[in-house]
Amino acid sequence: FIESKAYSRGYRILYCSTDNDTDRTIELVQLFRDRHVDGYIITPSEGIADTIQSLLNSQLPLVLFDRYLPNLQTNYVVSDNVKGAYDATAHLAQQGFKRIALVTLYSSQTQMRDRMDGYMRAIDTYKLQPYVKKVNIGQDEQALIADFKSFLAEQQPDAIFFATNYLAISGLKAMRQLPPPMPAVASYDDHTLFKLFSPSITAVSQPIEAIADELIRILLNQLDGKGKELKQVVLPSELIVRESSLKSNK
Repeated sequence: FIESKAYSRGYRILYCSTDNDTDRTIELVQLFRDRHVDGYIITPSEGIADTIQSLLNSQLPLVLFDRYLPNLQTNYVVSDNVKGAYDATAHLAQQGFKRIALVTLYSSQTQMRDRMDGYMRAIDTYKLQPYVKKVNIGQDEQALIADFKSFLAEQQPDAIFFATNYLAISGLKAMRQLPPPMPAVASYDDHTLFKLFSPSITAVSQPIEAIADELIRILLNQLDGKGKELKQVVLPSELIVRESSLKSNK
C-alpha cells in the first residue's frame, strides 16, 4: 500500500495490491476510507467485488490495475494479456517446439483467464496438443517445485510458457534439479533475474510506465471532475526474445 500526493496537487491517492489476500485488501480499503482518501488505484483480488461496488456506490474516484471485474463497470488499465500470451506461445511454435506446456494458476482473475485464452488460441493456430499445469495461489514453493518436477516427468514438454514470472522462477529452480536438456522457456511478465539467468529468459514485458501514466491520468481526471465516461484501457505488451526460447540453443 502506498498513500501519496499526486503530482503535488494535494490529492491523497491509495494504491492497493495485497498479493491476492482478500481479507487484508478489504480491511485496508476500509481503513483508508475512514481516513478520507481521495482516490483509489486497486489491483483487485478475488472476492473483493462487494468492496469495489461500495466504492462505486459512494462515487469515489477509482481505477483498477492489471485486471478488472467483469460484472462491474469500472475504469481500468491492463496490458493485452491475450495477445501477449498468444505471441509467446506462437514464438515457441515457430521455433519448432511441439509439446508446449502452460503453467498457470487456479484463478478466475481476468488476466489469468486471458493468458490461458491466448495460449489456447496459439495452440489451435499451430494445431498442437495443449498441456496445462495449474497450481494453487500461495502454494508452498517446495511443494510447487516437487509438483512441477512430476509434471515434467509425466508430460515431457519441450517448451514451457509460464503465466507469471514468479511461477517461472519456481519452475526454473525445479528444472535446475533435473538432468539436461532444459525445455525452452518463456514467461509472462519480465523480471530482472531473467536477464541474468543462463540461458537468459524470454518474457512478455508489460508497458509499466505507460500503464502508470494512464492510471494517474484517469484518476486525476476523475478527481478534477473531468472523468465522466468510463476509461477501459488495454495497452500492448512486448515479447522480448532471449536465449531460453531459441531452438538453436537447445
